[in-house]
Amino acid sequence: MYLVFTASKDTYITNKIISTSARATDANLGGATTIDLFKLYGETLFTGQTNPIELSRGLIYFELSDISASLKDKVDFSDDSFSATFMLHDVQGNQVAPMDYNLALFPLSQSFDEGKGKDVSGLSYLDRANWLTASYSSGNVVWNSAGAFASGAMGASDIDLIETAEIGGTDTYLVKSQYFSSTNQNLSMDVTNIVSASMTGIIPSHGFLLAYSGSEEHDNQTRFVKRFSSRHTRNPYIRPKLVIKYDDSLRAQNDQLEFNVSGSVFLENFSRGVRSNIISGSSNSQVSGANSILLKIHTGTKNISLDRRRFPPACRCPAYTQRVLPLTDSCPLVSHRLKHWRTSWLLLDR
Repeated sequence: MYLVFTASKDTYITNKIISTSARATDANLGGATTIDLFKLYGETLFTGQTNPIELSRGLIYFELSDISASLKDKVDFSDDSFSATFMLHDVQGNQVAPMDYNLALFPLSQSFDEGKGKDVSGLSYLDRANWLTASYSSGNVVWNSAGAFASGAMGASDIDLIETAEIGGTDTYLVKSQYFSSTNQNLSMDVTNIVSASMTGIIPSHGFLLAYSGSEEHDNQTRFVKRFSSRHTRNPYIRPKLVIKYDDSLRAQNDQLEFNVSGSVFLENFSRGVRSNIISGSSNSQVSGANSILLKIHTGTKNISLDRRRFPPACRCPAYTQRVLPLTDSCPLVSHRLKHWRTSWLLLDR
């Protein structure tokens, strides 16, 4: 199964210099059509600082509770086939953009407000979230560190970012990273352990923070500007997305029954190329529901009655299925060659 979910909230926060004595630490960009990541070194005059550094960081949130509810009873989030990939689409193209750097992705330890700010040049719209404030709830809820960059182990009360958490009894490092060798590269990060842990309530689900790696935020180079599409772009196909994959294939052993090994057998009925329930009886009623069809196991030379039980259909109707228990030494089928085993499905009104 391949499912795509788009972000529910996104914005970016910045401490960009807007005058020789002020930074835009209270500016909000929640309504912008892009998520801009930049690092400026010594590009702007600022009173009292030599070679000041200006930064931005992205915030992206997916409603994982809705996603997990839609997948309930369909997939085990701890199954090896389950995966989650976080994706952002570059929209800077061949314009001025950095290369040869790393971006780091962190799970947030507290929620943020998206806001409605769109002034990406003047940074005049004041709202939350911003460089200093995460959200508003009967008052401003500030980040534990300016720029939402206080990190540590899950459960600590003074962090903005979760670096490590105990998952399955193991202390797990949750920070993801990707190297960008070109200017127009998209972002694609495996966040399976973060998403599965959030869906099962092991870690809180507050979204992600995206930033240049720690060393690249503090060196003496300028990186301007890595620009990703936000959820507010008109093109729905390039919005921030979470791609969920898992194996939901049905594996039937109809022709591969083995001695002393359990297996599953399936029956799929098609009408003009479309899956459909079997029609039976003079009233042409559909065969569905529990105890609606009979499974018979036999060989090419001798029919064997195995209690002649009635079996329920599969959950994924209109495929009918039954788990076949291991055949043991006491089963009369043992005296026949395994390759001659066959399965038959019989309607109950025949």
